[in-house]
Amino acid sequence: MRAGNGSINAESPPSCHPKRYHFTVSSAIFGGQRCSALVPPSGPAITHLNVYGRKFKLAGSAKAPKMPKEKTSKHVKCDILFDDNSSGIFTAGDRVTGVIELHLTKIKKVRGVCLLISGYSAVLWEAKVPDGPKNKKVKAHFKGRENFIKQKQYLAGSENGAGMQLPPNLVRYKFDFSIPPEAPTSMEGKYGHVRYLLQVTLERPWKFDHNFQQPFTVVCRADLNQSNEVLCIPTRAENMMTFYCGLCRSRPLM
Repeated sequence: MRAGNGSINAESPPSCHPKRYHFTVSSAIFGGQRCSALVPPSGPAITHLNVYGRKFKLAGSAKAPKMPKEKTSKHVKCDILFDDNSSGIFTAGDRVTGVIELHLTKIKKVRGVCLLISGYSAVLWEAKVPDGPKNKKVKAHFKGRENFIKQKQYLAGSENGAGMQLPPNLVRYKFDFSIPPEAPTSMEGKYGHVRYLLQVTLERPWKFDHNFQQPFTVVCRADLNQSNEVLCIPTRAENMMTFYCGLCRSRPLM
């Protein structure tokens, strides 16, 4: 297929109220064109793809992106605790506070202790699209990512610091940040996800860093006054049953 000006749209059922995200096609067929995908908020149940006006069915072998792996140490244990919130569920616009507890069994030399706050959506799937003069179908990979939160805070030390030593005992650091009011709800789907994550990194000079992660959930605030008018119409339903024994009738049961 010749790369040119166009768009790629992933279709979902109209009842899902899809939201449009931007991503970059990874396949060389499209030459890295800037495209767009529709991802429903309840999960990207995408079944077909429109490529330059032609409709194609998605392959079933697509997998959602995986969570990044932790790189820990047997000499360091990290607990990320939220203040007055053991469930780790927040609403968009909330202020999040907590404490990070580092349990060390020996002295650790680090350049700094860093907290990375991230919230993002990622999509990944495969589709067969025509290529060449005979329109032979080939497999193409589509992926993309959009960041909603990306903050980096140094709890101790700095990125270019001379280094410091953490003593072999309990070390605590407090953290504080706010979730953007427009942040979407967390979700996990077959072709993508929306995730929020806290990552504590012990940056070590000339050695591998130690990473500790703690996911949390965000739920959007819903204003029913601005919702569909159908939701504002009052409704009522009743079920009534009457039992008979010969000519005798019972009172109606509701």
